[in-house]
Amino acid sequence: MEINLCYGCMAPREGDGPCPHCGFDENTYQPSPHHLRPGTILAGKYLLGRVLGEGGFGITYVGWDLNLEIKVAIKEYYPNGYVTRESSHGNGVTVFTGQRRQIFDEGLAKFVDEARRLGKFFALPGIVSVRDYFQENNTGYIVMEFAQGQTLKALLETQPGSRMSADVIFEMMKPVMESLIIVHKAGIIHRDISPDNLMVDDRGNVKLLDFGAARSFLAVDEKSLSVMLKPGYAPEEQYRSRGQQGPWTDVYALCATIYRAITGVVPEESLNRLTGDVLPPPSQLGVRIHPGQEQVLMKGLAVMAGDRFKDMSELKAALENPGPYMSGMADQTASKPGAPANASTGKNHSAGKNYSDGSAGNSSGKNGKQRKTYGVLIGIAAALFIAAAVVMGMVINSVTPDTSRADRETLPEISEDQPQTYAYIPFSKNTQEESEMAQTGENQGETYDSETEGETPETDTSASETEREVEPRMSEDELDRILADYGGGADFSVCALDMQDWLIYSSSNSGYPMSASSLSNICTLFTVAWMCDNGYMTLDDQIRFSYTFNGRGIKTEADDGSYFTVRELLSDMLRYSDNNAANAVMNYVTLDNINAVCQEWGFSSVDINRIYDADSALDNYASAGDLVVMLYALYGGLFESIDQTYMLENFCIVDNTGSQGIGSAIPSGYTFLNHNGMTTEKYNEAAIVLGEDASYIVVFMSDNGKMENEAETAARAGEYIHESLTY
Repeated sequence: MEINLCYGCMAPREGDGPCPHCGFDENTYQPSPHHLRPGTILAGKYLLGRVLGEGGFGITYVGWDLNLEIKVAIKEYYPNGYVTRESSHGNGVTVFTGQRRQIFDEGLAKFVDEARRLGKFFALPGIVSVRDYFQENNTGYIVMEFAQGQTLKALLETQPGSRMSADVIFEMMKPVMESLIIVHKAGIIHRDISPDNLMVDDRGNVKLLDFGAARSFLAVDEKSLSVMLKPGYAPEEQYRSRGQQGPWTDVYALCATIYRAITGVVPEESLNRLTGDVLPPPSQLGVRIHPGQEQVLMKGLAVMAGDRFKDMSELKAALENPGPYMSGMADQTASKPGAPANASTGKNHSAGKNYSDGSAGNSSGKNGKQRKTYGVLIGIAAALFIAAAVVMGMVINSVTPDTSRADRETLPEISEDQPQTYAYIPFSKNTQEESEMAQTGENQGETYDSETEGETPETDTSASETEREVEPRMSEDELDRILADYGGGADFSVCALDMQDWLIYSSSNSGYPMSASSLSNICTLFTVAWMCDNGYMTLDDQIRFSYTFNGRGIKTEADDGSYFTVRELLSDMLRYSDNNAANAVMNYVTLDNINAVCQEWGFSSVDINRIYDADSALDNYASAGDLVVMLYALYGGLFESIDQTYMLENFCIVDNTGSQGIGSAIPSGYTFLNHNGMTTEKYNEAAIVLGEDASYIVVFMSDNGKMENEAETAARAGEYIHESLTY
């Protein structure tokens, strides 16, 4: 059978040379070695042309249905890193062996299943429909409708200011929303809505491309999730491997796409908005938009899922009837942590086309009102929500930390330009609840249980959870006076986090690295939690124990050569401050990884250089401020492997050293979790204190003095902190 079609556009052609319709020249086209060559026929009826695009998990070709004689798009399941092919030697893919083979097979099954399910929605106007699917060449293929036109991204680049009218965009998106409503009910979500996945034809009709096929693989190999995220369009739950995803995930991405289309600006990345949302409403960027619709759009862009519309039907209904959002919406959303800034509230708005052109609105705070803030302590408050960014950029065993320690022998003086001694912690108090909800949710991929439709993660909006002005309950001057009076001239650093008022209090040097002694175990524990949660190790991994030196703890030379789990060694490290157990874990995790994980999280003070021996503890550094936030992350439920239950059971020294320092200052009746380290010249201690009238974390660090004086100073400081933070 003679075929005279252009392999670039599938238009009829004659002769050689470039195609007169699209300019494609098959004589000069050089596909990559792993691409199927133009002219290949699949399933006996689909002619392949050039490659239209390639992602991490698939290659899309232009194609021609030889039976129906229509142009199609054909997606091949080709997950990079799991398969290989040299097309000059054959069309079949070679799958790598071992675990990667298992992952490939699971991904292929989901790829085909997704096609089967999407094939039922052939007639939906707002999505590119699936026409066929089959398996060949040791992989799978999905045949889709070929969408004519240009992407919304390309269209916007041709517009003045790279943006379009809000009224036009809202109207264009209606078929997409209507189609997503139906698809969501079938338990499928897209997870990759953005301007470059929306095709606009010459009549302004919009279709959503690449629906679900390549995304299926991500549910199998979650560590690869971040590769496919589009910053600015992905909500925060997509950055977390256990993030609960559903229709609300597509709501965020679609609203982010609309925001980009009408403002010309890509929204601030959702992770950055977690610690202080300053996303300006479109009206503040000069966009002419109905005030109620603006409120609806910003609600769809709420950082936390519980603050958004729970599904696409709610979003569509609100955009079509924005009147209720023109009054009262501001007060309602402002009471929720993470709610967007209120841009266009006002009186006497009618249901007609009233617009806000930038004169109204305030994005000065996370909830649209000015918040009383006491400064930011060396940026540590933001560190808790950098976890997903670490997933995106971290390469285990490949990060070489900066080990320079200039000026550490003499701690720098604090100038008037340094931050205040306390800082408002912009985290939700629901961190534990939200973490448990995400961990127990069945949905971790691109599908969700349609029987639970309408259920969306809840956010507590009680008055105690709202942003409010909080007066500090401790004095920097008094804390520094205590350190000076009892310390005998030693270097000190103290930082406390009040878990009732969510303020950080600190002495002068709490942001600077100090010799960490056994408190570097907190850095190790933090790293283990991150690596376990992200699949690099487990708490049940077996480690061959090596007895290093006659250090503190319960492990002896008799244990040398025996195997223990990470869980057992961590428990010994924490409960008995066992330096040999700590060494075994540190050697297994590696010092480079401890530094890399902690520093990529934003804990810039961390510098772990040596395992413990008779002298080396002096060479590991961290700041009291960074250690406080690490403990808050571990105890607060940010991780699944090391959670609050684990901390309650293990973060407690069981020998008599717990009666010194801060421990001696805490009255009976409180849960007192602590870890400490000491030498002849230092006394360091970290504690979590829990009670009905007080709940806080405190880290005390000292150096270059006498241990007895420093322990007494820790006791005095602990007494003052406890009295100040007890209601």
